[in-house]
Amino acid sequence: MLTARSAEGARAVLARRADITVAVLDVVMESENAGLALLDWMHTRPALAAMRVVIRTGQPGRAPEAPLRARADVHDYWPKAELTAAEARARLVEQVRAFEAARRAAPADEALSVWSYTSRYLGDAPERDLDDIARQSAARNARAGVTGALLFDRGRFVQVIEGPAAAVDDLRARITRDPRHDDLRTLLVCPHDRRSFAGWEMTARRVDRVDPPDAAAVLRLRDAYLGAFRLNPYDFIALVASFFDDPSPHTG
Repeated sequence: MLTARSAEGARAVLARRADITVAVLDVVMESENAGLALLDWMHTRPALAAMRVVIRTGQPGRAPEAPLRARADVHDYWPKAELTAAEARARLVEQVRAFEAARRAAPADEALSVWSYTSRYLGDAPERDLDDIARQSAARNARAGVTGALLFDRGRFVQVIEGPAAAVDDLRARITRDPRHDDLRTLLVCPHDRRSFAGWEMTARRVDRVDPPDAAAVLRLRDAYLGAFRLNPYDFIALVASFFDDPSPHTG
């Protein structure tokens, strides 16, 4: 379970983690209508389209049930004064089940998942290991329908992987066990509506050898994976893809 004490905090969570099943929103947070403003913002994020949304309020006069239930992006309405803890748990389970049913019914081409991580490289021959990783991954990923990109920057890997959710989950488990790195930290995991690396089963590049170097892009990338991750998934994926704009990256 992820929690946020304000709409602004919730935006930060949702920008980083778009794989959330159910969101339970209070209407009154840092302002009287902060929850409703957050709901409007969520409606503009395609990566959140599958998420179930529950409005929870202790002041139904400020957020009347009928107009909210008429919205396609609101799936349940919980008045605090009328709902016991047991009833809330039961209704939460209903929302999780509805999410799972919708996911099972989705066409395969709508079930695209993206995972990105950073980790610390443990080897002493990055050129050789980048070649090996890209070559081995390309053959395996082609069979699994996975595409992606791998960046190496000052002793750290930054990788984006996209494909069917089950295949991405399997690959995530395998990468986590790889002895060539440690200190693995997930940057984002979320559904996505299109591939950003469709031409490559896996491609790799050293950020410190991009020619000519785009200093602003490099600094933005380092800020994202070394600092408090503040980019939304779309901007981060586009940033990684920008290092592969030319047709001949380090490894294809």
